[in-house]
Amino acid sequence: MKKIVICLIMGIVLIGCYSSDDYYDRTVRLQVRDVITFTNDKEYQVGDTLRFEVAFSRYLNEDGFSSPLDVFETTGAEAFSYGFDLYQYSDFSKRFEPIFLDSELVIGSKGEGSYYFGNGVVAELNETRDTYVSEVGVVLVESGTFQLDFDFLYFTSPFNENSVIVSIEYVRPSDGTLDLEFSVVE
Repeated sequence: MKKIVICLIMGIVLIGCYSSDDYYDRTVRLQVRDVITFTNDKEYQVGDTLRFEVAFSRYLNEDGFSSPLDVFETTGAEAFSYGFDLYQYSDFSKRFEPIFLDSELVIGSKGEGSYYFGNGVVAELNETRDTYVSEVGVVLVESGTFQLDFDFLYFTSPFNENSVIVSIEYVRPSDGTLDLEFSVVE
């Protein structure tokens, strides 16, 4: 009888260890730098469109490996989802507060696989199939002082139970070369 109880307990423990949620075990984490192009005019008019571009190679360096990882071959992803942040300065709080844009104000590919709500877009594999590119515009509909924020920017391949997931962290330049604050006037 003891053997049956022990086998039953071991079986329950083994079943409890099984999980089909291997997201973190199947995620390759990479980093990119210098992938954002933003020409800041510092002052815009209401109705102008603020634009920035993201472009990163499908071949990325991976820690511990001598040759680059082909993220397209690894994931089969035609696009990587990401979300960007936009803040507006508030005189009430004396700080920048987050803004969640109406999707009609965001110009760019939102893609079907975007995981992000609000300010979510995708970087798509270009025609030559060597670079993921995203050209984004934001229609500026009110005046104030604003700031784009890419501090917690991750490009993520679509979830697929049968393939590896790639999460690419954007590392912002520490020298302040990416000036993201601007104002919008009437």
